[in-house]
Amino acid sequence: MIKKYEIARALLFDNTDDTLFTKTFNLPQGEVKFDDFANNNFEKLADVIGTNDFKSIVETAGFKTDGGFLNLYQGSDRLRLYYAKKGDTVYVFAFGEFQPQRYKVYLEGVWIL
Repeated sequence: MIKKYEIARALLFDNTDDTLFTKTFNLPQGEVKFDDFANNNFEKLADVIGTNDFKSIVETAGFKTDGGFLNLYQGSDRLRLYYAKKGDTVYVFAFGEFQPQRYKVYLEGVWIL
């Protein structure tokens, strides 16, 4: 059950260098490293927190799928979504290569379970 959430669409990283892969993001809710979310596809979050909470996150943030074969969820700039779960807090990020060798990371929102 989601107790609190904040839709905080904010650009955290936009650069062409590879410092992203060792970056730590200092957010008001806590510290999140790139490795905390980079391998956590958003679609797998339902297996971690349950279908009802997953649906609630999708609805409150207004996330949509790309309409493709795999129905991958997209966030800002149509980048693929990822998540980090730390304790009872779920962070959702949009991350990807925006242009050749130009990476972007957005914080899409924070949910407390």
